[in-house]
Amino acid sequence: MRRWAIGAIVVAAILAVAGCKQKHSTSGVSTNGDESHHPDVIFESPIPDEEGVSEAAIVTAIFDDPMNPTTITTGSFFLRILGGPPVAGTVTYDVPSRTATFTPSALLLSSTTYVAEISTFVQNTSGESLGVAHAWQFRTADPPVPP
Repeated sequence: MRRWAIGAIVVAAILAVAGCKQKHSTSGVSTNGDESHHPDVIFESPIPDEEGVSEAAIVTAIFDDPMNPTTITTGSFFLRILGGPPVAGTVTYDVPSRTATFTPSALLLSSTTYVAEISTFVQNTSGESLGVAHAWQFRTADPPVPP
């Protein structure tokens, strides 16, 4: 199965589960009315602290709210080597699935820990930003051992 098809299946499953959960607020304000609240990231891929991630990995985050696509850029959603500079890549946002995607411009390095981060610049369509920056890390697979 193609990698994008697997990703689409995972996103669909997460959205189905997220649709069943009660919305919550990181600000302590009810989200059942018209009151504003901070949006949250409800799913990350690669999974936080995952090891053995493919060097061809793309990084995704799903939000609990519809987000303002103009606030999701390479300046607000980025990937870097732990302790290093940002990795070159592109960022897209899919409105129907509420999914932000960071696609590296080149394969990731093997045996390397990466940190994905979404800054508080990111906002939902109501203009509310993330309450705090959201970050997670993962480690790419070791290179194959020659026979």
